[in-house]
Amino acid sequence: RRGNKRRTIPLETFFIAYGKQDRRPGEFVEAVHVPVPAKATKFAVYKITKRRDEDITAALGAFHLALTKDGTVTDIRIAYGGMA
Repeated sequence: RRGNKRRTIPLETFFIAYGKQDRRPGEFVEAVHVPVPAKATKFAVYKITKRRDEDITAALGAFHLALTKDGTVTDIRIAYGGMA
């Protein structure tokens, strides 16, 4: 948002590079819409760090699976972070 002007962009295009986002001068993030996942969706996040809270992540893995009733994977998304 910038003043009274609002725009909606997909999260996939918001992050351009490390520390750089698709924000125009004077613009700020007012809200983030997270859709409710379908019942056949599984999601998990694993974080390795020295402390539980307020610490830079040493390694992080996030996993999202969409499954059929018989357990067949129909969609998978995997993301890793803090891999330096």
